[in-house]
Amino acid sequence: MKGGFDEDAGPYEPAVSTCSLGGSSQRGGTGAFLETDIDLEALATAGIRQDGIVVNMHDFHKLPDILQCVEDTSNYLRAMQSKNVAKQIHKKSSGGKAKAAQQRNPKGKEQPIVNWAFFGDSHTRYIFCAIYSRMRSKDFQCRIPKFKGQWRSLDFLQKSLPTCTYKGGKIEIRHVKLPLVLTFYRDVYLTEIKKYAAKWDADELPRPTFIVMNTGNHWMRRLVSKYAKSGVQAAGKVFESHLRSIEPVLRSVANKTTVVFKMQDDLQTVHHNVSKVVSFSAENIQYYNGVFRRVLADTGVLLWDSTLPLSLAYSLECMKNPRHNNETLWWMCGDRTHVGYILLHQYADMVLNVACNKYMTLEQNSCHYKESVKLLQ
Repeated sequence: MKGGFDEDAGPYEPAVSTCSLGGSSQRGGTGAFLETDIDLEALATAGIRQDGIVVNMHDFHKLPDILQCVEDTSNYLRAMQSKNVAKQIHKKSSGGKAKAAQQRNPKGKEQPIVNWAFFGDSHTRYIFCAIYSRMRSKDFQCRIPKFKGQWRSLDFLQKSLPTCTYKGGKIEIRHVKLPLVLTFYRDVYLTEIKKYAAKWDADELPRPTFIVMNTGNHWMRRLVSKYAKSGVQAAGKVFESHLRSIEPVLRSVANKTTVVFKMQDDLQTVHHNVSKVVSFSAENIQYYNGVFRRVLADTGVLLWDSTLPLSLAYSLECMKNPRHNNETLWWMCGDRTHVGYILLHQYADMVLNVACNKYMTLEQNSCHYKESVKLLQ
């Protein structure tokens, strides 16, 4: 395994499998934005890859399925942990390292924590919110900086849903009986990831078992003056320089943990005559997605671009019928830089399928791990 991929998975090819429901390609050039006829309502519980192939997903809306994922994942990690400790103990050349491994987990009895981490801006935070909206149980607790280290009932956050506007630096959620922790880190420019990676390597913080991250919008805002003065490429090169500076870190992290990098969705605002942020343009979004592909190719990071045709379909539908459901936010066309929960719940299911299906035995018409990975591509 490397970066969450099976070594024999091979390059992506359009699948002919139990997960394929058919469909025709909507893709033009890399990152192109094309007219699409996607029925978002019909796809509420199905995935669509960037090539237009529709794929069944397991529905993780039910909490027992999420908890089963946690148990199965933790059991798998425990088995791997015991196997690795045994290897170190019997490896003559390991010396003190084997001893250290025994001290950290003397008998291999500690249940490994299923540790999901989310880094990025509000687009990742909304997916995080869609996931914890399904965790309605007294067994879940949350912690944010203003709690000063104390844990409180997750009701504190859930009572604000579907609104997901918390802008603090960190949100932690845990299950009090099962070994599950999920954390959102507000890192809009992906400048903090290097610090956390160093802490994971130094065993100062538990290493995540699954990571989702994004960046883009805030860089576009930050570079708006350069964009207006010098154009897409001049501004984009500044962003590309930063991404290249953290590429070795992301490569290293992906060598030990599955890392999903969410690419830049279409934004409804780019289809309006006047955008409040001139750098929010179809051309700029396409450029940024090209940067992600160039810089992160062959790093082991999973590039998640299957949301692009969905976000475009959502934007075009909002242009035709600008509805905004205040109670559910299923559609929130009044927000021109985010998608509604009609897609957010689908994004959440894509994430959970990739996080869980490797470890779970699911019904025949759900995707297993290799097929789940293709949901992202």
